[in-house]
Amino acid sequence: MLESSPEQQATAEYVKINSSSLDVQMINSYKSLKPFRENEARAKLLELNDGSKWIFKDEQDAHSAILSIGASSSLFESAAYKLSILFGLVRVPETRLAAIVIDGKVVVGSMQRFASNGLSVFEFDRYAFFSPQRKRRFQKQLVLMQIFDYIIANIDRSSDNYLIAKNGDVIPIDHGISLRVSDLHRIDFNKNVNFDDKIKKIFRQRENQIYLEHLKGINADLLFEIPELSLQQVDLIMARIAHVIDLVGDS
Repeated sequence: MLESSPEQQATAEYVKINSSSLDVQMINSYKSLKPFRENEARAKLLELNDGSKWIFKDEQDAHSAILSIGASSSLFESAAYKLSILFGLVRVPETRLAAIVIDGKVVVGSMQRFASNGLSVFEFDRYAFFSPQRKRRFQKQLVLMQIFDYIIANIDRSSDNYLIAKNGDVIPIDHGISLRVSDLHRIDFNKNVNFDDKIKKIFRQRENQIYLEHLKGINADLLFEIPELSLQQVDLIMARIAHVIDLVGDS
């Protein structure tokens, strides 16, 4: 049996200390659990007894590296969902911390509600070919997602890590590589090409100023209500929000 690394031990201790505040769903029975995609061992399609479908990611899987001391990819996934609600920029599908009984053993990880209405970029291009309004909505949502990714220091956003609803709304998924303290520390880290200009342009439009005003209303106390976040993460997220607001003020 492999010994736990210091990072894994720190994560276990973090979860133990915060077990009273972390909401972990215990799942003893379910309809089915199978690989989500061929040749992908970690992500599994979980169907619960109520018929709902989720993507479950095993924290213990070899492909799930502990990303920083005292935190794990499952915590990041859960925190990103809660932050998406708080920020109001884009909406991550409902995500929970979960403990599932598999072959008599309890496996800890995260579960994200399966976005059955989500289209790939290629599928959306075909669907929205004759709808300029949907394409414009998608382009705006894409920028809002880039702002969200910047604030949470998500470095793993590719066309495989978001879906698109038929109305053009972006559905961000896969946030296990985000909120790392080392990345959050670097205030200019994770900016897309022309990131500053994109922020200024989108918030100059009156219809989008509501997003900026919402960000201005975010404070540390609201972030402290998310138990998956550490004090250090809260401080660094607030610094990134302030940076976004300052960029608009300079325009």
